[in-house]
Amino acid sequence: MPCPEPEADLTFSVHDKAVDYPEFGFTSELPRRKTKDGLISQIKRFWSETEGGAIPVSLACKILKTSPSTVNGWIKTEKIKAYKFNKTVLVSINDVERLLDEPRDKGGRPRKTA
Repeated sequence: MPCPEPEADLTFSVHDKAVDYPEFGFTSELPRRKTKDGLISQIKRFWSETEGGAIPVSLACKILKTSPSTVNGWIKTEKIKAYKFNKTVLVSINDVERLLDEPRDKGGRPRKTA
């Protein structure tokens, strides 16, 4: 027994994504509930908020060869931008790179000039 041919108005093409089908027109009037952001959208938002990314304070300390209290002091004086993600404090990568390029004060008394 041969299979009946599908009717022309019931077949849909995968390539017609932009076409609004009249049978699904009622969904535009339904109330929409707020949904959680997906992982990708969270990452995109994080990158845009941090202007390129951020790293934990512990990693910034290792890169800058300083103590966590020094980095936390820079955060308080706003020398470095900080972001909070859950319970982790993150530091802007751009600020860490800027601090790497700055000359470092060796400390101590200045040398005598003859």
